Amino acid sequence: MTLGLKTYTELYEGKMKQREVNYENYKRITHAMILLFICISVCFHLALWPVYGSKTFGLAFATGFGVVLQYMLIFPVVVQNFVGFVGVTFFIQQYAYLG
Repeated sequence: MTLGLKTYTELYEGKMKQREVNYENYKRITHAMILLFICISVCFHLALWPVYGSKTFGLAFATGFGVVLQYMLIFPVVVQNFVGFVGVTFFIQQYAYLG
């Protein structure tokens, strides 16, 4: 869902419709992304807590700032969207195969 909103906003609205993508123009989408990010963070903590216990907070911090943020700063939007699409496709295939 997060990747879909990001792709819609940046590629469709920004590139194809030539609109400036900023907070003033897309407040609702920005707030939806913040809500989704909070939900993702809660799910991440709930999934890791049985295995790592209280170390989950440090692991989430290290993953967010050490991996995700660095990835977003280094690679352009086109690469981020491509890797996101490939990743989502891979995980859907794994889920369908295991299910």
